[in-house]
Amino acid sequence: MSSNKPSSRSVPAPIPGSSTLSFERILGWIGRFTPQFKFQLQLYQRLLPPESFAKLVEESLQVYRTILVSLAQTPAGAERARAVHRLIDHEYKIKPPKDVSCSKGCVACCTTFPKQVSNDEAALLASVVRERKIEIDLENLKIQAQAKSKARGCPFLTSDLSCGVYDVRPAACRKYHVTSPKELCADENGQVTPQIELMPEIITSAALSLPDAEIGFLSEKVLEFLEKTPLVKNSDPVIEN
Repeated sequence: MSSNKPSSRSVPAPIPGSSTLSFERILGWIGRFTPQFKFQLQLYQRLLPPESFAKLVEESLQVYRTILVSLAQTPAGAERARAVHRLIDHEYKIKPPKDVSCSKGCVACCTTFPKQVSNDEAALLASVVRERKIEIDLENLKIQAQAKSKARGCPFLTSDLSCGVYDVRPAACRKYHVTSPKELCADENGQVTPQIELMPEIITSAALSLPDAEIGFLSEKVLEFLEKTPLVKNSDPVIEN
């Protein structure tokens, strides 16, 4: 589980008077925020004294603004998606997830839950498919795209139960670390315990708040970009729904 003590590393000093800030004000100032970001703030609001929570809120806002400005200056598409992924990976390098039960071949999250990606991430995935000549079942991708939230199997999960695009996997996949027994992930009624960290959620929220940011279900968004160029024929089946 995440540490209850917020980390102050790599964040600017709080602005004087930050004690007047509140949970509601930070959410009002952020264009879009992930559900995990809101969850973490609510958790800290319960755990921290008011002054400490207000300081965390101001620090979070300053980091959010800094990242938002940086990403706004980064070309949209694959380049910006890589920039977001580098920021997230850097945070996990500084503070590696602990007691994670995920491992290669444990693919319940790849086959059970619908994934959402940004337009930037979809552009990155499509470019990698073309550049690396990754073979993908386009017909199955179309079926999944039509299913939207009901689509389950990831089109990039290969027949040997590994991720075919692991180095460019979306932020949603990079941040999903489970500490509960992995067997529970395959159980729709299982009590899964994901490990959530604040900084990766601030980064993702900043990316989603960009004026031109769009999000959608992975199959639908990737198909949108892939249809712009021809694909190679599939010979290595992916895991279907």
